[in-house]
Amino acid sequence: MIKSMTGYGRGETSGEGRKWIVELKSVNHRFLDIAIKMPRNIALLEERIRGEIKKKISRGRIDVYVRIQDEGEQKRQVRLDKALSKAYYSALEEISDMLPVAKKIRAIDVANMPEVLGIEEPEEDLDLYWSLLQNSLTHALEQMVKMREKEGFELYKDLIEKLGFINNSCQQLKEKGPRVIEDYQEKLSKKLKDVLAGWEVDDNRLLTEVVIMIDKMSIDEEIVRLESHLKQLDKELLSYEAVGRKLDFLIQELNREVNTIGSKSNNYDISNLVIELKTNIEKMREQVQNIE
Repeated sequence: MIKSMTGYGRGETSGEGRKWIVELKSVNHRFLDIAIKMPRNIALLEERIRGEIKKKISRGRIDVYVRIQDEGEQKRQVRLDKALSKAYYSALEEISDMLPVAKKIRAIDVANMPEVLGIEEPEEDLDLYWSLLQNSLTHALEQMVKMREKEGFELYKDLIEKLGFINNSCQQLKEKGPRVIEDYQEKLSKKLKDVLAGWEVDDNRLLTEVVIMIDKMSIDEEIVRLESHLKQLDKELLSYEAVGRKLDFLIQELNREVNTIGSKSNNYDISNLVIELKTNIEKMREQVQNIE
């Protein structure tokens, strides 16, 4: 069944004293476009995220938001640069000996010097982080795919309804087409005879010219192609593959055939049918833009 390109999903997993949250939002796009916003310390996992999404999604603009929330105390350590501390202390003593100031050097004076003390973050275990992040991503993807499938089903029902209308209109064209041609042939033959009254005219030649003009007005070929496109559309709407671009192409072909029919016919009934057909085809085209 066809899927919409619009969806949302969210997943979260707790582990390593943190909560790993992934949010996915998808909208229409001609191709698959993935934009990821995530903390810099796990940026190396971006390609793995893209890979997981590509397994499930073929088309659409996917915005990915990754957040990490602390749930407990983090294992941080204070780093002391002993060599640098001694160097600062020696420099301060030298200043005290050189200048007429009280020689009173405190530990805090040395500790406040640049780069003497620093916060040492725990080593990042990307493989462990990925197992937690992947779990959240999987849940978010499942939710988003379900939403896209649900909206796809609603699109399917609407498109099938419009497809049924177009099929009925196509049958009416098949019924009206021959009668329109017959009426036009009679009027054209009568008009030509009136215009050529008093002239010697080869009846066979006259008939041949009438047939040529009538043939240019025939919409049989367009109707055959219309029916072929409609069958293909009906088939593709049941597909589980990403068929959005193919459906868009078939809609364009439907529109092309209907335009040709409209330009060939000057019959009031057929012109009305053409207007109704174009209206419904345009509605289908708008809906198809949201199909994966």
